[in-house]
Amino acid sequence: MEGLLNTSIAAGSLALFWMLEAMIPAVPASGKQGVMRLRHLLLALVNALPAVALAAILGIADAAANAANFGILRIMDIPIWAHVIAAFLLLDFLQYACHVLMHKTPILWRLHAVHHHAEHLESTTAFRFHTMEVAIHGIITLAAVLLLGIHVLDVVIYNAIMLPAAMFHHSNIRLHPRAESVFRWVIITPRMHRVHHSRWQPETDSNYSAVLTIWDRLFGTLSADRRPEAINVGLDGFGPEHTETLKGMLGTPFSDARAELGQPVESQKNEQLRATPRPSTSIPRAKPTSRPATA
Repeated sequence: MEGLLNTSIAAGSLALFWMLEAMIPAVPASGKQGVMRLRHLLLALVNALPAVALAAILGIADAAANAANFGILRIMDIPIWAHVIAAFLLLDFLQYACHVLMHKTPILWRLHAVHHHAEHLESTTAFRFHTMEVAIHGIITLAAVLLLGIHVLDVVIYNAIMLPAAMFHHSNIRLHPRAESVFRWVIITPRMHRVHHSRWQPETDSNYSAVLTIWDRLFGTLSADRRPEAINVGLDGFGPEHTETLKGMLGTPFSDARAELGQPVESQKNEQLRATPRPSTSIPRAKPTSRPATA
């Protein structure tokens, strides 16, 4: 049932976001956008295998936990509305914590790099995860959900919100500045998450939140957003054979390629300026250009 619900939500959200990406793109669309969308959707189908298996295990484990009254929230016996809110916040924090773990643990980063070496962001990038990462993330979530006493219905509710939220903040959509200034206080926006997909590691290691921005604010990992065109998306160290094919994505963790630290776009521009021959002293020099503005 959850799989059918998620599929319906994904289909409806994709239709909306694809329309918005065509109408109000943050940056010009890639010429390979159609092909990459198809490959991301194919990867999502592959990843449905471990996801469905773990969902089935969760259903069985949830029934056993209910019968034994096992788990923190079950023991607390709080009102249903408080339980639902607490479960949502705990699940969203769990997403944040798992995301940080994927970045900070070398062997897990090898898997998560598949998501980050996408060179263009659009809504289906939300499905671009290695199958082994999906399985590991699911196992961690399963254990935490049982320990915390979160019901399977709580997971269904959270996923029904998180899935379109993930497609939204990966989308190539330019929000109106007023909408951006309001949304960013509560949820992750495309402009904020684009910073997380920067090639420059200090920016990659920021803005980890999945739905609510509160976790990045609390733990000091919130990074100021910048103009979308000022972010160089992707990971240095990988070629098209890793980033543009389904085989390459699935094989990335086992290849010899390694993610490099990258550098900010400003540094690249400054290097180009330093490499450019200076004009003759008899010709007035133009004033140096300023760094890209930050929001």
